[in-house]
Amino acid sequence: MNEALTKSLITMNAKEWPSSGDEMAGRIRTHDWAATPLGRLETWPQSLRSAVDLILPNGFPMIVLWGPQLIQIYNEGYARIMGLKHPAGLGQPTRECWPEVWHINEPIYERVRAGETVTFDDALYPLARNGVLEDVWLTLSYSPLRDDNGVIAGVLVTLFETTARHVAQRQRDEAAGALQASEERLRRVLETDAVGILLFDHEGTLIDANEVFLKKTGWSREDIGSGRLDWRRMTPPEWVAASEAQMDALRRTGHLGPYEKEYLCKDGSRSWMLFAGRDLGDGTIVEFAVDVSARKEAEQAEQRLAAIIESSDDAIISKNLDGIITSWNQSAERLFGYRAEEVIGQPVTILIPEGRQDEEPRILERLRRGERVDHYETVRRRKDGSPVEISLTISPVRNQHGRIIGASKIARDITERKRLEEQLLLVNRELHHRVKNTLATVQAVVASTARRAQTIAEFQQAVTERITSLAKTHTLLIEKEQDGASIKDILTSELAPYDDGTGRRVRLAGPDVPLPSEIAVAFGMAVHELTTNAAKYGAFSLPSGRIEVTWDLEAMAGGRRLTLGWQERDGPAVEEPTRQGFGSVLLQRALGRQLGGEVEATFARDGLQVRISAALPPR
Repeated sequence: MNEALTKSLITMNAKEWPSSGDEMAGRIRTHDWAATPLGRLETWPQSLRSAVDLILPNGFPMIVLWGPQLIQIYNEGYARIMGLKHPAGLGQPTRECWPEVWHINEPIYERVRAGETVTFDDALYPLARNGVLEDVWLTLSYSPLRDDNGVIAGVLVTLFETTARHVAQRQRDEAAGALQASEERLRRVLETDAVGILLFDHEGTLIDANEVFLKKTGWSREDIGSGRLDWRRMTPPEWVAASEAQMDALRRTGHLGPYEKEYLCKDGSRSWMLFAGRDLGDGTIVEFAVDVSARKEAEQAEQRLAAIIESSDDAIISKNLDGIITSWNQSAERLFGYRAEEVIGQPVTILIPEGRQDEEPRILERLRRGERVDHYETVRRRKDGSPVEISLTISPVRNQHGRIIGASKIARDITERKRLEEQLLLVNRELHHRVKNTLATVQAVVASTARRAQTIAEFQQAVTERITSLAKTHTLLIEKEQDGASIKDILTSELAPYDDGTGRRVRLAGPDVPLPSEIAVAFGMAVHELTTNAAKYGAFSLPSGRIEVTWDLEAMAGGRRLTLGWQERDGPAVEEPTRQGFGSVLLQRALGRQLGGEVEATFARDGLQVRISAALPPR
């Protein structure tokens, strides 16, 4: 076939080549090769096309590097190795695609261009195929590719990745190294002179122990070899239950301890030991034992001494004869706010307010004479500067020769007792004040009612109702001791007998306004009179009648102003009375003059309207 015919066939079939149906064949067909040094696809020499046809169906990763710039053409296997560099790497000079390994590859390419085939087994390449450098191991073969004239024009690279194998081997090597290091550490532990090591079977029989344990307990290897030495034999009876609980935990979790118990030595003596262990999973249990007898003896001595001091809620402090603090219990810390390390070594005067500094020299003088100071009530200063009232009992401390070397001081917080005493005094004064006011109010109610009652029965009923209203208000004041009885509480108490629960007959609307006792009493009696009047002559005298009470509170200079409106509706026709009754007098005197307020009553035909305006003290 002549050259012209060959070129014609290549041109006719260019769009169908490469004919493979895989992804890379499609990418090669559609790539803009005219923008690369290789030129349009239909101009490629047959030698290059043959090389591409060779790599595309191959299962191994393969790449053709063609021309002086080694332009990349690769198959799907190689595309997977490229990571994020694919598909941009297609048609790209290999130096631009893989700059991180150009210093490795350039000498290799020179050798291949000289006609040499170069092979590497498990070569390490630092590739940035996923944006960061990573170690990648590859087995590669670099072979020369010749053009149609037999001149070397490219490089064929065949490779497969062995990174996973190397990573696995590295992990095995690291694990082996860690195991070796662990075994070495274990060997050093077993050789230590401080820790006893015991091996038991699952029945609790001791099968081995190190020399440390044997030396501390007196048991021998012959005892172990007899097969009759188990943990029960080495455990005092009172500790068997605790040990069994640890064995149960071992069976559940594979671990026991750490826990402390006494251990029986061969001669019957006891040692305190700290134990911890685990199931090794091979039928044996390892247990580590540390002798803590010396620490336990010291702890018990300290506990006996501390129990004497810490059993009391009182602050217990010791000081020397120079007034320097030498001990400080937790109750002292709670009372004064200082931690022990902050005050030990400091003069006790840091607890004494400026105005009481002269007390300490007098106390020290009495102590030097051997005197005891009983229940001395005074004031001391906390760390934050706040005062605290205390009762002091101070006793001299003597050494073994009877010489006074310091003092033990017990300080009891009497703040609550003092507060209760003051509260009781205040309650007594308040009770005295309220009884006087109540008796005066009752006296005024009786006198005013007597002047207006027409009969004894009317007098008795009116007085009873008014004193009952007064009692209700006092009950509310006692129940609401902290905040005072509120307007709504008083209104609800008085209007409850007429409220059908539907919200139709009685409607109350306003903020929660607690009233001081003197205002609450006057307001309660006024509401009682308005309610009684409504029941006799106003809205509550008819089933259809209803009452609406609204109030509001407004801030003002030096206090607050209460505005309350009483509106009766749907009752009988209202006529202005020809004389003032007790209720009218009470409204004007109690709420008007006594409280510095204003009372305005409007006798409208459709119902009585009362507007009350009174000054309240600030909260």
